[in-house]
Amino acid sequence: MAKNNKRRKSKPRSLGKRLADDPQGTSKREWKKMGPIMKSVTAIFVAGLVSSQWANEINNLPVVGKFARPITGAASLIRGRIR
Repeated sequence: MAKNNKRRKSKPRSLGKRLADDPQGTSKREWKKMGPIMKSVTAIFVAGLVSSQWANEINNLPVVGKFARPITGAASLIRGRIR
C-alpha cells in the first residue's frame, strides 16, 4: 500500500485576529472581495450608523430609498444602543 503524502494546511486565521494585527490592510482586502451589491449595502449601513441625517437622505432617494430603509433602520438601532 502506498504511503499517503497529504500535507496538512494550517487552519486559516479568523477575521478578528487578522483585523487585530492589520486593521487597514484587512479591511481593504475584504472590501475587494465583495461584489457591487454587497459594497452598496455596506455603504448604506455605515451611513445609517454614522448619521441619522445621512440615513434620511438615502431613504429619500427615488429608486434605492425603499430598499435602503430596512438597512438604515437596523443601523440606527445599533447606533442607539451604542450611545
